[in-house]
Amino acid sequence: ESEYRFRELFNSMSSGVAVYRAVDDGADFVFVDLNPGAEKIEKTRKQDIIGRPVSEVFPGVVEFGIMDVFRRVWRTGEPERHPISMYKDERIASWRENYIYRLPSGEVVAVYDDVTERKEAEESIRKSFAILKGVVESPKDVVIFALDRQYRYMAFNENHRRTMKQIWGADIVLGNSMPGYMQLPEDRKKAIINFDRALAGESFSVIEAYGDTAFERRWYEDTYNPVTDENGNVIGLTLFLRDITEWKHAEEAIRESEEKFRGIFNNINDGIELH
Repeated sequence: ESEYRFRELFNSMSSGVAVYRAVDDGADFVFVDLNPGAEKIEKTRKQDIIGRPVSEVFPGVVEFGIMDVFRRVWRTGEPERHPISMYKDERIASWRENYIYRLPSGEVVAVYDDVTERKEAEESIRKSFAILKGVVESPKDVVIFALDRQYRYMAFNENHRRTMKQIWGADIVLGNSMPGYMQLPEDRKKAIINFDRALAGESFSVIEAYGDTAFERRWYEDTYNPVTDENGNVIGLTLFLRDITEWKHAEEAIRESEEKFRGIFNNINDGIELH
């Protein structure tokens, strides 16, 4: 039953899974098994590569840097992650993210994903942001940042970094979730609703207030725009925020003054004419 459950999981995973056996004291590794997810990623068939050395099937594996990881995991038994890197040979080229561990049998397993679309989306967002950033970097009251479809930071300017530190006490980091820095659930919910509107292809502006209720909440005019790739697919969003807190305070003071004046005007006993 355990073998059956494992095999079903192995065959249905969208991630690639490859099992290797060390040969020549770890000088190379041969394919023992491959799941359908890996066949799709590698554009190959399992029966064509089982028993063959990985260095033969994927001649770019040494430059890719994962062969040394295989050897370390095989010798130590300590699992490792191979960070997102570009694999390239004459047949294929794509960005990969790998997790490698050793089975009790001594065989080495690599679980990996093709993250090429994500990397291309990140690059498109960064290019778009670089153009926009030059336009708005100088105004002290304008902040701008770019997110991918999972609301992760792809870029931000210094004004946004400083603003997030001021409002949330957060040191923001590229790749982290922007809503994850928000302390108030209602702010996170409101932000995600607006992000999803932009990710659906809509450009719009709203006036919002941000900040913990224990501190002064600041008001911003937020302008959302989708970011598209060369095919018109929405791959992320950019957001301009203009601090209008002083304007809102002035507006409130005018409103209060007008109400006070209106109350006096309507209740005074003397007659008044305005010309």
